Amino acid sequence: MTYLEKFLLSASLLLLVLGTNRPSYALTSILYDGTGGATPASQSFLSCTDINSTASCNNLSPNSRMLLGVSSSNATETSNGVNGGITFDSTSDNAIYAGYSNYNLTSSQLKNSNFPVLVPSTGIQLNFTIKLNSESENNNDTNVRSGFSVIVLTNSLTNNLPQGIEIGFEPDTIFAQTSTFSSPALKANNSSFISGLTSQLTTYSLAIVGNSFNLTGQPSSGGSVSNLLSGSLQTYTASTIAASQVYKIPNLVFLGDDTSEASANVTLTNVTLTTSYVPWEIPGGAPLVSIGSLLTLGLLRRLGKLGRLK
Repeated sequence: MTYLEKFLLSASLLLLVLGTNRPSYALTSILYDGTGGATPASQSFLSCTDINSTASCNNLSPNSRMLLGVSSSNATETSNGVNGGITFDSTSDNAIYAGYSNYNLTSSQLKNSNFPVLVPSTGIQLNFTIKLNSESENNNDTNVRSGFSVIVLTNSLTNNLPQGIEIGFEPDTIFAQTSTFSSPALKANNSSFISGLTSQLTTYSLAIVGNSFNLTGQPSSGGSVSNLLSGSLQTYTASTIAASQVYKIPNLVFLGDDTSEASANVTLTNVTLTTSYVPWEIPGGAPLVSIGSLLTLGLLRRLGKLGRLK
């Protein structure tokens, strides 16, 4: 066996081992850092939609608002300066749809094409720090929607709809939104009541692994809540045009007011996203190391030596 053949065989075996035992690594992306009162849209990953022009965000035209059946009013955001973060307010009209997303929701385009892929099988964790200053609902809301929600939709599809979860925030109550938005009884089975939690600045961690999610919280007053909510991912269907389009977008993160049945005033200071990935992997799941090993073995066969190695 020549030195070249020995090298190629050793490289092939090493690549096969690497391809079989692929470790995964965590990648953390800072979606929003509110230090100094910067706005989410002024940074790399989050767009904002349906917010007034003084916030330098994307406005829906009057005709678009009429078509989608959303409010003619805008939400507002106010920088908190040295205190950090912004205050987001949709309370001028319950019909406002507004918030922050990795997509420009009026065009369904990613703000940043380098946004991580949200793969539930390898794990996703969204951390966000918020304070619910106020929240109100329509009289006919029947207590199934909230004025501020956090949505994570993965790249895993069921019936062409992405699997994910929406977490709603109300005074002292946090709940996992059900798939059809229509049953207060189901909401009651997926909610957590903790006095004073939502009204203080709290860092929440929303973890998704496989078909399940878990929500924990760490309030600014100290301590932690290890299991606020847990359950299965959902696929969402909404009755209005504006909302239904949002729930069809895979790999989506949204923080804001996505209902005409409620509104809120919220302080937001920080958002980070941690995803797991496998190095040297190409779309479709085939690892580059395994492909490299096959090419190396193929080269040895082409040399006509593989069958005679001793």
